[in-house]
Amino acid sequence: MTRKQIHDLLDIILDINGLEPRQREKTGSQPTAFFQFSGHVAKVRIDVFENGWYTDAMWDIKTELNTDKPCPQSEIDILRARTGAETAPKEPDPQAVTYLETMIGQYNDAMQAVKKFKKSDIREHFELVASTIKNLIDDTYGENAYVTLSDGLIVRSPDWLG
Repeated sequence: MTRKQIHDLLDIILDINGLEPRQREKTGSQPTAFFQFSGHVAKVRIDVFENGWYTDAMWDIKTELNTDKPCPQSEIDILRARTGAETAPKEPDPQAVTYLETMIGQYNDAMQAVKKFKKSDIREHFELVASTIKNLIDDTYGENAYVTLSDGLIVRSPDWLG
């Protein structure tokens, strides 16, 4: 097994869990996965609880792999398919990044212009700018993109992790 394959396995776990606590009492019946690396016996173990984890729950999927022996990539691919984890994260399209950077610049310019308006006009113009940016992001990344406007513009697409 290679280090990259161990990283792939950990990515599967992160695809399933995210980084939040994943107990059934908090997340309902969403799947929960465990990753155990045992260097003293050269093993990696993955347990997946398809309907969420709770005390005394029994795993639905259990995989143990030896880290000191070759591991066919197909075993990792089968685990990924069985768990429904996403495929490897995609890098953002460089053209889309440039486009978004341009839009952020236009957003910042628009916000500077908005400061010149009367307070009563600011909300209307802000909503227009925000709506325009949201439409452009939807066109670029799809309607499921997560957008945050705070100190800057943060966009998370379902197609990328990170």
